[in-house]
Amino acid sequence: MFRSVFALFLVALLAPPLAFAQSAGAPCDFVDQEVLNALELDQHSMKAVHSKAGGTSGAQRKNLDTCTITPPQNAESPSLSVTIAEMPLGAQALKPTCSEKSAGEWDFSMCTASVGNSLVTFVLLGDRGQSGLAKKTFPIQIERLIRRLARAGAQGGPTK
Repeated sequence: MFRSVFALFLVALLAPPLAFAQSAGAPCDFVDQEVLNALELDQHSMKAVHSKAGGTSGAQRKNLDTCTITPPQNAESPSLSVTIAEMPLGAQALKPTCSEKSAGEWDFSMCTASVGNSLVTFVLLGDRGQSGLAKKTFPIQIERLIRRLARAGAQGGPTK
């Protein structure tokens, strides 16, 4: 009896960190369960893509990682994209900066910041005029997440 209760306790204790750590890949690791819940993205699917951005004049190609978090088919909720690019050597750190734009029938909310030696861009895309909790909490959640990731990097944890 004690072993089964202890096992359930451990599963309950580790479930939120595991949900964060076992996402679709490195760029998806830049989104935690709290962000997914706050932005109403917890039922969405994640897809990670790794590519190389072309260098010019013989410059080395840089890693470019993208995580796309999309709603289930026929859902009205927004989607989120997280892009991580290597920052050039000597580039100055960027504090989180967020902005909103509209184009046609779409609203874009974007936050950009640096974490370690990476430039991270979050883009929330939704139907224009859809004033949901996601749009209102997006900058707050992303700034919280960036601070958390920066602290983890400063303490020797993963920065990407």
